[in-house]
Amino acid sequence: MKKLSIYLANLVHVRDGHPSTDSIPLNIGFLAAYLMSHQKVDCKIRLFNLPDKLEQALENEVPDILGCSNYIWNSNLNYFYLSRIKSQYPGTVTIMGGPNYPGLKDLQSAFLKKHEMVDFYVYMEGEKSFLDLVKRLINANLDINKVKRKRINGCQFILEGKFVDGGPGERVKHIDSIPSPYLLNIFDDFLADAFTPVVQTNRGCPFLCSYCHSGNKYYNKIYKFKLERILSEIEYISTRAKSKNMYLADDNFGILPQDIEIGAKLQESRMKKGWPLSMIVATSKINKAQVEESISSLSDSIHFHVSMQSFNDSTLTEIKRVNISLIDYLDIIKNLRKKDVPSTCELILGLPEETKESHLAGIKTAIDADIDDISLYTCMLLRNTTLSENPYFNRFGIVEKFRVVPRACGKYMGVKIIEREKVGVSTTKLSIEEYVSLRGFHFIISSFYNLRALNEIVLYLRSINISIFDWLMKVYEYIQADSGKPGDIYNLFVNEARYELWDSEKALLDYYNDEKRFQMLLNGESGANLLQKYQAIFLNNLSCFVDLGVKLVCSTYKTADKRIVYDLGKYCVALRGYIFDQSKNVIKDNFCFDILTWVRNGAKTDINKYFDSCHLTFRLSEEQEKLLEYYKASYGESEDAKGKILTRINPASLSRKCSYTTQKE
Repeated sequence: MKKLSIYLANLVHVRDGHPSTDSIPLNIGFLAAYLMSHQKVDCKIRLFNLPDKLEQALENEVPDILGCSNYIWNSNLNYFYLSRIKSQYPGTVTIMGGPNYPGLKDLQSAFLKKHEMVDFYVYMEGEKSFLDLVKRLINANLDINKVKRKRINGCQFILEGKFVDGGPGERVKHIDSIPSPYLLNIFDDFLADAFTPVVQTNRGCPFLCSYCHSGNKYYNKIYKFKLERILSEIEYISTRAKSKNMYLADDNFGILPQDIEIGAKLQESRMKKGWPLSMIVATSKINKAQVEESISSLSDSIHFHVSMQSFNDSTLTEIKRVNISLIDYLDIIKNLRKKDVPSTCELILGLPEETKESHLAGIKTAIDADIDDISLYTCMLLRNTTLSENPYFNRFGIVEKFRVVPRACGKYMGVKIIEREKVGVSTTKLSIEEYVSLRGFHFIISSFYNLRALNEIVLYLRSINISIFDWLMKVYEYIQADSGKPGDIYNLFVNEARYELWDSEKALLDYYNDEKRFQMLLNGESGANLLQKYQAIFLNNLSCFVDLGVKLVCSTYKTADKRIVYDLGKYCVALRGYIFDQSKNVIKDNFCFDILTWVRNGAKTDINKYFDSCHLTFRLSEEQEKLLEYYKASYGESEDAKGKILTRINPASLSRKCSYTTQKE
């Protein structure tokens, strides 16, 4: 038998030369590494994440086996290429795997009959099942029907019109038996091409959250990779990565004692090599002291995630969510803030038992707790989660809608491909109008609060005991009737939030089948992550939004000094406004009091002690200019792309540097 050729694809959409997802495909890297170390038959394995690279490879060689991933952001794209290859080369064995797959047998059968070009589906954890399947295919000389005559653990397929269920794949308990794809040099080309490294230090999650894939009991036990392996991976990546970012794929970083040493190693790498500049990490819901120690040295490169999802006790009970107490969270936040580690609280709109009032109360609790970022999401109804598939949740009257997965679309071989997601936008306790209204308030929180673009105003209001939530509610109530630019932008957001929802996937696809409408998807006018997109728009129009915020402070709160608030507004605009416009890299302005000294002293002492006029210069450093150019080259320059940039780096890193204007200047 000739040398076996195996292609593994985790394809991502590409728009204007920029991939929609920039992460290294760790999933197929693990499959390749496990196969290489356990399969004795000589085989050639190639990994792909860009469609054009796969197309080029197919011109020279057709694989014997094609394995494609199935995530919500690439499901249709991967199946498109899988089906094309299977149609042209029926002898190629096609295999699919990934979490965007049902958990109920009747739904699994329907999925496979609809996706008829998939020969085998690898269900749940894939390394052992995929290896076993490849061995059987080799022994059967790639005779698909012969292999299907016997049940295969972890594999599902259709045989003679009937669904054959091999059950979930066996988990790899000794996960160091999966070699590191990085240390095997499998990802060298991806690192060189500036894809973002993804590192996993453990697998599994002890929680049973009903909306999450990891909430499945199958994943309930945690298995960890050895510390030495993880430290070696970090060292290896740090000398080769072109991307400035990193993803940590753990569900609960900080849950294990070894995470403390991993955090220390990451900080050592940051100090010595400048990598990673920022990290996306989900921190644990338990072991608060350990979480704190694991991330405390990483400063503003990481956020401490207060993943509450809801503060409503009835909701938490129904979704089987267990949180650290708010008091414990606040203790961690207080300690981490001393080390410049920001905090994030995640809240989901549309969960069972959540009302408009309870959702607003949750946002207020998070703001009153001085959490830095309130990340607000719409409830996603993911396959193989109890919230989506368990009939128990029908009692909550969840209204399902469909929308485009942000940035996940493109035209390939002349065919339009659009990824869709199912979301819950209404329940027996939340109307669709309330959902849209709350999305409008999410815009206010995301822009006026999360971006910290008005941070000095917020600090001043806190110092004189004015409720930030109360002020933001007043902004929200005013902006809805505003006839100026802030009102126009707000209403554009609300309209997009309303009309991004479709009653069916067919209705969505029919609408975007029109070439002009599809082009709107490609250029980010439609189908964007709205909160991210409008953060960029907000910064590009910061002066008018600051004027609105200042106006409402001055007209509402008698204890606020108008001179101070006005100057703080000017300061915020000069520091953070129009940061993507390089013609405004340098801004100069006069102030009636010494804001800079007040800020440097912690912005907590009585601001009236600083009345001394000063002239300040705000300037982007050469390093910041290069950083902006790097991110714009990586993600593009549309409003949607700029919004994504703001999620990849702490926006404070892009704020202009402020100094006293010298006589020479």
